[in-house]
Amino acid sequence: MNNVIQIPTGRSYIEADVGQEVRTLTPEDTIAALPLEQIIKKAFENPIGTQKLKTLARGKDTVAIVVNDITRPTPTREILSPILEELERSGIIRDNITIIIATGAHDPHTPEEIIECVGKQTAQRYRVINHDYSDDNSLTYLGETGMGLPVHVNKVYAEASLKILTGLISPHHVAGFSGGRKSVVPGICGFKTLKMHHSFPIAPYDVSFGILEGNSFHEQAMEAAQIVGVDFIFNVILNSKRDIIGAVAGDLETAFLKGTKICRRQWEINIPRKFDVVITSPGKHPKDINLHQSQKALSVAEMLTKKGKYIIIVASCPEKTGSFADWMAQYSSPEEVVEVFKKEGFAKGNSTKAFLLARGILAHEIYVVSENLSEKELSRIFLKKATTVEEALEAIKAKEKSALDIAFLPSGADIIPIVEQSL
Repeated sequence: MNNVIQIPTGRSYIEADVGQEVRTLTPEDTIAALPLEQIIKKAFENPIGTQKLKTLARGKDTVAIVVNDITRPTPTREILSPILEELERSGIIRDNITIIIATGAHDPHTPEEIIECVGKQTAQRYRVINHDYSDDNSLTYLGETGMGLPVHVNKVYAEASLKILTGLISPHHVAGFSGGRKSVVPGICGFKTLKMHHSFPIAPYDVSFGILEGNSFHEQAMEAAQIVGVDFIFNVILNSKRDIIGAVAGDLETAFLKGTKICRRQWEINIPRKFDVVITSPGKHPKDINLHQSQKALSVAEMLTKKGKYIIIVASCPEKTGSFADWMAQYSSPEEVVEVFKKEGFAKGNSTKAFLLARGILAHEIYVVSENLSEKELSRIFLKKATTVEEALEAIKAKEKSALDIAFLPSGADIIPIVEQSL
């Protein structure tokens, strides 16, 4: 019996000798039916629910294209290429095309990060800007949704005569799936929009991977994006090797929903039971660029771990925790974090992420294995530091006298688990 597991972290892997049988929970990868270029070309030339981009571009003079920031493993360069070529063939001059990085509430990109995101040639040829959710002068107000969500959005995008969203459709712990409407909310909206959208009752309390129906977080983002206006989306779906296995283009809603079906087929997995210990990884860079992003792997692990039992997360976190830790460290316990979030909702400093982490801590004992996070940095946000997976397991076994049922999630931020026994 092979007790050694290979765990993705950073840009590589580490091995851990668990010392017993471990159940690895990962879906079988969908194999791309066509080469990458053909998948993109086929989707681009066969949009769902809209006319082709060259037709939409007729008579338009300014274009805004929204792209994911570098915390997502989106093949942005490959997506942008046919879009930019088509726009220029349609007679739109480069100076009138703006690429907006959908930072949401994340930090703005440095010039080097912009190049990493869109490529050096694109960064030199086109105007590329960071969205700033806190700068009211760069936002415009366009009304509110049926639930009263105020829609404050990036002014450059709102004023463009042709509006395009790009991105990645993958399972998401709050929105159900990333992609589509999420490029607008939270991608390029303002603080006042985020304040309500990322708070109760719109934000769900429970983990929501793969859930769209009845998910207000998704539904309000979709309604807000429709108010803002979206002419064309281009989203891709990846497998665990990050090969493009599908792409969708066209209408904001119908193309997005088609993409979620492809994504669900790749990432949905039946789980036979809950486990005593779940060892998880976000799935390599950039998914573990910091603890803010890595927390998504904890959300899946929460669903698969028996209440009161243990989660071990392996994450490189070269950019440390992220801004939420300072907000979270103000409080004396995870219980207090949850109660404050219930009362006050989203706040600058990313209190939503603090709540999501606290929710998991209240139900489970969580160990973090990371070469870039110290015991002091982790303990201030109620997490336990372990140098290795083996060290974490030794600590757990010292508390648990009976045999442990252990699972391993190599792509813990992505799967949509269907748990057969909810023990």
